[in-house]
Amino acid sequence: MDDLDRRHMEEWKRIGDFLNFPEEQELHDLFRRLASRVLHEFDNLGDYIWKTPNLIEHERAVEEEKLRSYFPTTGDPKQDEVAQRLRDTRWFYEFEKLFVSFPNWMSSGNLFLALGLFESYCLRLVRLIEQRSKLSLVDAKGRGTSKMLAFLVSSGIDVFTLSYYRTSIVDRNGNCRSTKL
Repeated sequence: MDDLDRRHMEEWKRIGDFLNFPEEQELHDLFRRLASRVLHEFDNLGDYIWKTPNLIEHERAVEEEKLRSYFPTTGDPKQDEVAQRLRDTRWFYEFEKLFVSFPNWMSSGNLFLALGLFESYCLRLVRLIEQRSKLSLVDAKGRGTSKMLAFLVSSGIDVFTLSYYRTSIVDRNGNCRSTKL
């Protein structure tokens, strides 16, 4: 068991101890499975975010091939000039999509995917705690994610010191390694 796994086990044990069920293996396993699923999904999300720019490179190659196919040069200067103007016009619009619109939409989409995934698992954790304690999310102050975090804090879980963040970092040699933030 590496240091990160040991820390995660300690954090989930603290949550279990707070809820007074350290002896109940089934409940402990519920939290452990939730933690495992969270790590797995965020690792997958990180990989997805890492790979999404490849779509732009792929589409650029496809579009360059379309330009040659749709507007071929023939050797006739007049026809080639018309073909080049048509290529330039099409590329003007495709360039904007590929290098302005798509990256903006991808980054916004990736942000909302990460936030949605975080909120989803935060709510699952809150519901597990609610089911096994006398605490209720309704009694927490705030709205949305702030309310869930306030609930966790009122449950005795200091969400701001837990090492629940992981990231994959690619070193200079292209090797991928996981680390705690």
